[in-house]
Amino acid sequence: MAVILPSNIKNVTGGHLREIARNGYSEHGIFTENYVDNFLRSDQYMKSFSLKNEPWGKVMISLENNREELEKSTEALRQASFKIVDVCKETNEGLIDAGRKMRDNTEKVGNAIQKFSGIANATNLAKIADDAARLADSLERLSKLEESGQLQKLIAAMAIKH
Repeated sequence: MAVILPSNIKNVTGGHLREIARNGYSEHGIFTENYVDNFLRSDQYMKSFSLKNEPWGKVMISLENNREELEKSTEALRQASFKIVDVCKETNEGLIDAGRKMRDNTEKVGNAIQKFSGIANATNLAKIADDAARLADSLERLSKLEESGQLQKLIAAMAIKH
């Protein structure tokens, strides 16, 4: 049985349809540039789609603006996260350094306590205290001799006798 096409569909082939898809009109056939232009201008429903403030255009513009704002927000969030990571790295390094210093100082305090404990536990603590007092007195006398200028003379005199 033969298929009879209506007269308004003749000359609509695959090539014409590809051309319409690419350009929005075809050079031959029924969807010529003039036909499409007149159709868009005459039909009230289609006419609204060619206006700048048509409803779907507003939606698409709004979607595009929202997409741009989302990209900006994403980039700002990304930069903020990089800054947070950098601050965390610096803080971690500071904590490691503080821990190292604390261990060193704890070891020094421990050594000082051990020395003090050794001195305090000594049986001759009274003698060590007397020796320390005599050493302090001797140092005071030497500083007074140095202030008066007599220390140099005393050292020179001792050097000659030897």
